[in-house]
Amino acid sequence: MTYSSDIAKLARHKCTVAKMTLDGGTIYLVNGDIPPTLGAYYNCVENVSVIPSRAAEAGGIGYFGDITIKARDFQYNQDDPSAGTYFGRVIADNTYYLNRIVDIYAGYYKHGETFNLSNFQKRTYFLKQIDGPDNNGLVIFKASDVMSRLKESECPAATNGSLNASITNSQTGTINITDNTGFTAGGGYAIVNDEILQYSSTSGGDSIVVSTRGVGGTTADAHDSGDAIRHIERFNANVVNVIRDIIEDFTDIDHATYLPDTDWNTQRDTFLSSETVDYWVIEPTPCDKLIDKLCKDCYVNVWWDDANQEIKLQALGPSIAPSITWTDEANILDAQIKIKRDQRKILTAVWYFYGKIDQAGSDSANNYESIYINIDSSLQTSLGEEKVKKIFSNTVPSSGTGTATKVSGRLIDQFKIPVEFSCYVDAKDSTADVGDGITISTSLIQDSNGSPLPTIMRIIEKAESDNDRYFYKMIKTGQETGDRYAVIGPNTLNDYTSESQANQDAYGFISNNTPEMSNADDPYLIL
Repeated sequence: MTYSSDIAKLARHKCTVAKMTLDGGTIYLVNGDIPPTLGAYYNCVENVSVIPSRAAEAGGIGYFGDITIKARDFQYNQDDPSAGTYFGRVIADNTYYLNRIVDIYAGYYKHGETFNLSNFQKRTYFLKQIDGPDNNGLVIFKASDVMSRLKESECPAATNGSLNASITNSQTGTINITDNTGFTAGGGYAIVNDEILQYSSTSGGDSIVVSTRGVGGTTADAHDSGDAIRHIERFNANVVNVIRDIIEDFTDIDHATYLPDTDWNTQRDTFLSSETVDYWVIEPTPCDKLIDKLCKDCYVNVWWDDANQEIKLQALGPSIAPSITWTDEANILDAQIKIKRDQRKILTAVWYFYGKIDQAGSDSANNYESIYINIDSSLQTSLGEEKVKKIFSNTVPSSGTGTATKVSGRLIDQFKIPVEFSCYVDAKDSTADVGDGITISTSLIQDSNGSPLPTIMRIIEKAESDNDRYFYKMIKTGQETGDRYAVIGPNTLNDYTSESQANQDAYGFISNNTPEMSNADDPYLIL
């Protein structure tokens, strides 16, 4: 049996099990009918509410998912009231419970069959808060998805060194400091006042070996004894590798479990191969803020995939190719359909500042070496006003003109005609996931003749609802129906009609036919 087969049964009972790993062992709290023989399961849960994780509309880190479990306390021993209550004793035994694992199993059980949690959908959360029990015995557990751990971790780690003696503006070699804990034995970067310096190693517990002064556009200067000196981080690599390094090196997220490396590498190699960043992190900063900045600067999405229990990464733009079509007749349920058209989101121009000069300086415009300005004059004329977004990218170096060009163009394209569409579908259509491209054909989105206008959307939220229905929220992408985006392929490719379907989809081909390929396929748009 599986979750998908159980959901199709008649006379089935929906059941949710919360498994909590706490001091003293594992407890199981249940909402719904289960076999009475399972004595270790306590049917005391009154409600389980979920706020699903959601991908960002534009580049950035997604919104974290939360779950709230409301349970009713009960006597620990019915024959001995002095023994207290079950949850009262559990809380007393778990003074510190932050980030203990809460596994939520959702599924269906039919009386007379074997109850097996392996047939249920499993979602993992981390416990953040326990409220109660109140005078009515209500206990509330609050937990968040794995991405919440990014908020609770910082990069770089805090260091507390200071100079043991003054140094000149050119002094290198061994420099004594009060404490080199947190500095990297194999070398790295440090900051003292407004100067960044490079060190090649540490020595003992109270010195570093400085190799270069005035690094990162800063000015070498003299510094006094007692001036604070701190280790800082520099990430100079492909944006996907940098995001992965932050998660692996600066958080306790089990990256082997939650990061699908093959999928990440495909996004990197196919769509983000030229996105090299040079990110100097001067102050200890929550990791979610660092990743969010990298994503926005390179137009990438990172979010928690609740159903598959993975941290997803996706390049926005050409990678959003629709493989599914939903229509009024076949898929979209005629209930609670909502369409929002917020033209305050329209952008007519993007100013992209990149190539930060002084890495220890401000993010003001005069501290950037380069600027790329993208203006859609036709859109501006149609709208009747200018709508400018300014991006100050302290992660993209001065060589990143290609990144600045792509990101600014895709932002304008996505928000040229902003549309948000939400609906419910039956469980049979729930294979569509967050991040997927989907074509919506509905009478509620029409062309000028009143016919349904097929519109390419990107799913940003998916949530299981009651009655075997699923809620979806999606936004319009910058692509038009029929557009084919691709990267330039290697010289080893064959002619278009001789190539595999996979390579036809992944790479761009030049056609001597107008406007189609030789077999009448749609042409490619090269970015």
